[in-house]
Formats: sequence, structure tokens, C-alpha cells
Amino acid sequence: TQTPFDETLPRWSPDGQSLAFLADHGSGSDIYLVPPLGGAPRKLVETHFPFLERTFDAVRTMGAVPWSPDAKELLFSRLESDGKIAIWKTNVASRQELQLTQPGPGAADLGASWSFDGSMIVFERSKAGKSSLWMLPAGGAAPQPLLEDEYQNNQPAWSSDGKRVVFVSKRGGGENLWEIELKSRRLRRLTTGQGRDMAPVVGRDGQLAY
Repeated sequence: TQTPFDETLPRWSPDGQSLAFLADHGSGSDIYLVPPLGGAPRKLVETHFPFLERTFDAVRTMGAVPWSPDAKELLFSRLESDGKIAIWKTNVASRQELQLTQPGPGAADLGASWSFDGSMIVFERSKAGKSSLWMLPAGGAAPQPLLEDEYQNNQPAWSSDGKRVVFVSKRGGGENLWEIELKSRRLRRLTTGQGRDMAPVVGRDGQLAY
């Protein structure tokens, strides 16, 4: 891309045909698409996040894998006029939008990511200064909590087999990567140290980048 605006959160589509990214051209952060070899960006959706005033939320507009496996739909978060932040999805071709979550007062749903088989969505819900992990069946059932405790738990990403979720937490002291097994709810620490380990994403081959 070649514009004078800040452009962040690049996300490859599974078919390799598009990059989705976030940019604020002065009227709020919007999600754009651009061909992988460059070209004119096309605005896909408006998120209503003023980037400078709501940076922490804006950089979680898209999760690790916001694209559906068939590359036809994209997950994103949107700030509403009443202050609520919900998860939405849009059809990339028709631009038809659908709200997926109904957060309560003071809640913010962010960082939604599709599982590799397309059956589940994981996201973080922030409320009263705490972040928890939630799961949402792609078929439309109500979301269910995956991990709620006294710690901050955010930036979730699915494992390649769909049996675990990698996330960021300070539960061990530093801001490190952890994973939770869906069936047993067992936690395992993946990284250590006092630095900030952030933005995990897992590839189809199981490799973890952060």
C-alpha cells in the first residue's frame, strides 16, 4: 500500500487473494482489502473506532484469523453509539453484515478468530478492567465462557487441530503466551520472561508466531 495513513493488522485471506488491514483516514478506523501484490485498497467495513483515542480497542478489531476458511466472510469488532463493542461478520462479496454478539453494558467483544474448520469462533470479552475468553458456535448459538478468572486473558488464537486456544496473560508475572485445552480446561504456559509476548497466531502446520 502507498497512502499517507497508518495501516495496521494485515491479515491474509485463506485463499491468498486478499489482505485485510485497518486504516484510519480521518473519520474512524475502517477495514480495507488490497490484492497481495499491491493495488488500490477497497473499503470493506467501518468499525467506528477513532484510532488515536481508542487505540487499545482498535488494534483488536480483527483477531488472529478473522477470515472464514472459505475466505467468504470476515469477523470484526464495531463500536456502537451506545458505547458497546460487539463482534460482527461481513460477507466480502455482498458486504452484507450480521451482528454475532450482544455484549451487556460496559462490555467489549474484541479479537474474534475463526477455528480452522470453521465451526467455532473465539474472542475476548473485556468488562470492568478484566478480559475473559469466550467461544461462539459459528452456527449462531449463544456464546459460552472459556476462561474467566482474576487475570487478563486476551488475544486468543486457535491451535491447528481446534483442541486448544493460545492466548496472552500476565498470570505468571510477565505478559506471556499460554494455552487452554478446550476439553479439560487445563492451562499450560508456552513462554516465560518479563518481556511482552503478544499477538499469537498459529498456522495450519501448527507453527506458532508471535
